[in-house]
Amino acid sequence: MKFSDYMSVLLKWKKFLIINLFIVGIVTTAISLLLPNKYKATTSFMIPAGKDFGLGGLGSLLSGQSSALDIGTRLLGVTSTNEDMILGFMKSKIVIDKIEKKYNLYEYYGNEDRIYEDLFLSISDDVMFDANEYGFLEASVINEDSVVAAKMVSDFVHLADSLNIYFNLVQARSFKEFVEKRYDQTLTELKKAEDEYNVFQKQHGAYDIPEQVKALITASSQFEAQVIQNELILASLEKKVGKESPNYKDQLHNLNEVKKQLSSIYKGKSKEDFYISLKDIPDLQTDYIRKYRELEIQNQTLKFIYPVLEQARMDEQKQIPTIQIIDETFVPHKKHSPRRSFIVIGAGFFSFITLLMLILRAEKYKKITPSNIFEEMELSFFKKIASIYKINL
Repeated sequence: MKFSDYMSVLLKWKKFLIINLFIVGIVTTAISLLLPNKYKATTSFMIPAGKDFGLGGLGSLLSGQSSALDIGTRLLGVTSTNEDMILGFMKSKIVIDKIEKKYNLYEYYGNEDRIYEDLFLSISDDVMFDANEYGFLEASVINEDSVVAAKMVSDFVHLADSLNIYFNLVQARSFKEFVEKRYDQTLTELKKAEDEYNVFQKQHGAYDIPEQVKALITASSQFEAQVIQNELILASLEKKVGKESPNYKDQLHNLNEVKKQLSSIYKGKSKEDFYISLKDIPDLQTDYIRKYRELEIQNQTLKFIYPVLEQARMDEQKQIPTIQIIDETFVPHKKHSPRRSFIVIGAGFFSFITLLMLILRAEKYKKITPSNIFEEMELSFFKKIASIYKINL
């Protein structure tokens, strides 16, 4: 068929088209007017920087510390607040239950059987939580009552904030209890290390091994030098005056005294109070390093844990909002839906397409002879339409 043929068919059926499109327009407009207006209330908010879920001020306390401390906080199960968690709170059953009780949503959505799954599906179409183009979080609620919509979106945000604060406090309390136990354990281990270190010092006279070893080596080298000096003098006296000389005997006595002192250094029995024996230095040095290291570990652990414990105690007591409102909710005055013009135009367009298909099919049947009962019934239907609208078929 040519374009002119199509135009001829439309002109032939124009009465049918106009009347039916008019009826569809009237009916659609009436239905759209029966649909209640719905209003959309929106608020935007953000999570302030530095808000660490379950850690509170400990985040700032630990910032700037070594990566080992960062790993330690993660091993303790401490994670940071993020947008997904706040949005998750808003969609949680506990929040939806509170909203439902306050605004009677089962009745609003016609959920007479009070089935939660159906309520969740219904409310999911009217409640939106997501990030906007500026990076802020947005919460929106659609409701037939503009005031209720504004109140509901505020309640969603405040309930999510309350839940976040509550779980922050719960985790802060749990973290504090853990740190308290570790603090008490550290005090016990520190006392044990101090006692063992004290016993070691008293038992071996080892108060500062490095310095004592240095002093022992200096003293032994001096005594070794005196032994060599006295031996040289004694050899000289033996040649000059003989072994029976009083001078020789005095010098021999001096040499024996020096050797005795040197021997006492090696055996740890010096009169100069060098209580450490040089032959025991390797073992003592190893024991000393181990006990001193354990003492230092416990001291450093206590130094780290004490401020963490104090901060955890403060975090357990504070209830600082975790959400910062950017744009306060206001009562909307312009309706969000229904868009009646789109409904009427859409219905008119689909009706026109449907009517056009019927017209083309009717024109087709006037040129053929029905071959079965269904085609006969269809042709009879088109003839009745044509007779109603006084169209020559």
